[in-house]
Amino acid sequence: MDYINIMKDLYQYLSGPEKKCDSLVELAGRYTYEPHYFGWLFCSFFSIPFDQLKEKAGHYKIEEDRIPFERIINDSCIEKCHLKRKKLVLTGKCMEIPTGQEEKTYKRTADVFFKYQQTNSGKKFKEDKIERIALWIRDDKYHFRYFVGTETDGEQLRKGQLRVVLPESDYMVWRVNQNEMADLAESCKMLVKKRYSSQPENGYFFRKDSYPFLAYDGCTLSLYMPVEADKKGKTKTYHLDAWIDYINDHIRDNLTVEGLASEFGYSVQHFRHIFSLYYGMTASDYIRKKRLQLISESIQKGKDVSAAAQEYGFQSYQGVARAFEKEFHIPLSQYKKAEFLVVDLNRYYSMYKEQLQVSFMEINEFSAVCHTVIPDIQEEVDLPAQINYWLHREFPCVKNKRLNYNREKKEDKIALWHSVEKQRGDLTEIYYEYVLGPIVDHTDEIEGEGLYMIRIEGGSYAVFQTERESDRENMEDTIRMFARCVYFGWIQENMEKVDFNRYTFERYLNDKIFVYVPVHSLKKKGEENL
Repeated sequence: MDYINIMKDLYQYLSGPEKKCDSLVELAGRYTYEPHYFGWLFCSFFSIPFDQLKEKAGHYKIEEDRIPFERIINDSCIEKCHLKRKKLVLTGKCMEIPTGQEEKTYKRTADVFFKYQQTNSGKKFKEDKIERIALWIRDDKYHFRYFVGTETDGEQLRKGQLRVVLPESDYMVWRVNQNEMADLAESCKMLVKKRYSSQPENGYFFRKDSYPFLAYDGCTLSLYMPVEADKKGKTKTYHLDAWIDYINDHIRDNLTVEGLASEFGYSVQHFRHIFSLYYGMTASDYIRKKRLQLISESIQKGKDVSAAAQEYGFQSYQGVARAFEKEFHIPLSQYKKAEFLVVDLNRYYSMYKEQLQVSFMEINEFSAVCHTVIPDIQEEVDLPAQINYWLHREFPCVKNKRLNYNREKKEDKIALWHSVEKQRGDLTEIYYEYVLGPIVDHTDEIEGEGLYMIRIEGGSYAVFQTERESDRENMEDTIRMFARCVYFGWIQENMEKVDFNRYTFERYLNDKIFVYVPVHSLKKKGEENL
């Protein structure tokens, strides 16, 4: 769910007769957010404190999508623009935010944004032209911390200071001029709500690997949101939207790179270069992947494998079987035996409008080399954000390892909670660490702190996925949705079917998320209709 729908769902939950969460900390867990960050978002959306909202929620209904006590934004005083900023090297400190006092974060931010002098009458605020920046960061223990600092030239850090580096980026910026501000703290809340209520403009999408931040230079308060040009938006220069539409419309035909280049009036070499540049894969790879995706959808609908293969250009069962296993890492013979069902998410997630598909299938044993992402289950972290951050990066300790895995599918990774024994004096204690890493054929060495070889047992699994072709732009929300729908919904209602002796894990393959839940053998009597 997005920001607005989460707050709408929160209000409906507090209005209901069966509300179970009495604090923002508990509600943050309900939506799988880090508590301080969730409290900060709450304060930007609602105009009254949580305790007051909890008391009043049941007395006022949502009307015409207007949520009671929602903060009203004065759009006339907000200016929006796009700009590029160079790399920023910031020096500053993290605020200590007591749980339940996230409201004060905005007031303290406003205080720091003003440089003040001590006078006989107390603190007198005085403006200067130094730009001060505030943002949420993750420290080396993956805690969410609220950082406030200024740009520096890299001078030596003093005690208690941190250095934060923001890479060069394009930004969507919302601004409020000082003349339009009644109160700096309230203006901060207004801009935060404006940003999280907004969608990127055509041709852009919000970056998931960079930090948004608030900035104040003594005259103007700004909120910067990192954006990246959408490749599909750029492709209009080369008419690539028409290329993809043409390929999809003729996917059953005998498509060749030479024929496509001729169709669009380009040389073969130029066509290959432009297609690869903007789509990150060759035209031949796109055609193969698209056909295999359509074949898998046909099989799910009950179509004969050979007929589906021939429809999309494969001349033999052996040919499609080899391509299918290479693409999806599951033998076609096992996939075609799987049972496919559709689960209505409204049973588990009232605000999520799409449907979740679950298939039941047998998989073979495989291994993955995983690194610790979160060292302890008790750590307060934004788990989805951590996964999204590491998916497209290699862990430093893995870079020089001799790992044998499919380089073309470098993002074929799994993630799971892994139990680790640690010696504490004379006692051996069990800890749970969240690990993530690529599926491998074999490895010659896995030594390294927080590095583990994980063996996934073969057998029967319930495999969950969304009906979207790609989860890339909704990665964090999809992970949160799976946490609630699968882990706290489906598993809780199907305890007798789940095999708790094997790993439950997420798999990230080609910008798609799959959740694998081990179930008792599909071949057992009475389990055919799982």
